[in-house]
Amino acid sequence: MNLKEKLINSLFLHIVIDLSKKVRYICIEIAINRSDIMDTMHKHLLADSELSLNTIKIQHKAYLGDADAQYSLANIFQKGFGVAKNPNHAFYWYKKSANQGNIAAQFNVWYAYLTGDGVEENLEKSDSWYRTASLNNVSTCGGESVVDKLLRTL
Repeated sequence: MNLKEKLINSLFLHIVIDLSKKVRYICIEIAINRSDIMDTMHKHLLADSELSLNTIKIQHKAYLGDADAQYSLANIFQKGFGVAKNPNHAFYWYKKSANQGNIAAQFNVWYAYLTGDGVEENLEKSDSWYRTASLNNVSTCGGESVVDKLLRTL
């Protein structure tokens, strides 16, 4: 991302923070139409939901490629925090985060393929993601395993 794009994105976030909801949605609609920032699959999220400032920040970071923000956004969709629950969107964001190495997201992708939650059930892909996540979990686990953390959230 070049300096001009960084400034535009920074300005966009500040406008969203500072303006009223009606003006906020206009600014967001402008950003949504920039396909390099916003994925068309998720146009409805900002336009149709009453989102907290924190959720807007998370979504902005997720669209810019931040793996932790993508994981957080997936959790928002999965659990319905301030938005309607949407397992399909949750899977989309878990997978984007998992592809960047987020171990918790990798386990969520495994579980989604195993159970068909947000994606068509696929045991072959499920096994593949489980192996990937398990190998990463073993190599990075310093204390509590990611599996234990995930099981506590179910």
